Amino acid sequence: MSMDTHLKIIEALANGIDPLTGEVLPNESPYNHPDTIRALFAVINHIKHPPKKKQKIKKPLSKNAQIILKMAYLKMRGYLGLKRKEMCSQLSLQQMSRKII
Repeated sequence: MSMDTHLKIIEALANGIDPLTGEVLPNESPYNHPDTIRALFAVINHIKHPPKKKQKIKKPLSKNAQIILKMAYLKMRGYLGLKRKEMCSQLSLQQMSRKII
């Protein structure tokens, strides 16, 4: 069954019509309950007009955040015993060695 067929069945049920016979559904039918009708129309609306995906905007990291991430990476790689100046030299950050950590 195609998506169009599925949609036609849901639309028929939402409008109170039996999709197989084309007859009007009885008032006692669960498909004629107001909450069911609202739910079916919500599904139809969602199928016909799907929500737009939000584009994730990647913000560049600040200079300090980049440095902290690089230092954490070096620590994970086994440079745990390095002092601040040694670690900064590993990162080529001699001019910033006094400001970090």
